[in-house]
Amino acid sequence: MMSEDLDWTQSLGAALTYQQKDVLIAIQQLRDKAVADNIIKSDDKIKAAAVAVADVAANPQEQGRQS
Repeated sequence: MMSEDLDWTQSLGAALTYQQKDVLIAIQQLRDKAVADNIIKSDDKIKAAAVAVADVAANPQEQGRQS
């Protein structure tokens, strides 16, 4: 998908570079909505859990390391 729309991919990269906090907040809000709508579900391999947006904004590097 990303290789099919290089302009979009470059814009995403720029946003991550210059607005990392805003992008991570937006991603977490979309993820929380998906969990609430049962699009993302917990199973035996992954645990879907809500994370406060303030936590993501304060510690963006830590979000990928939680288990």
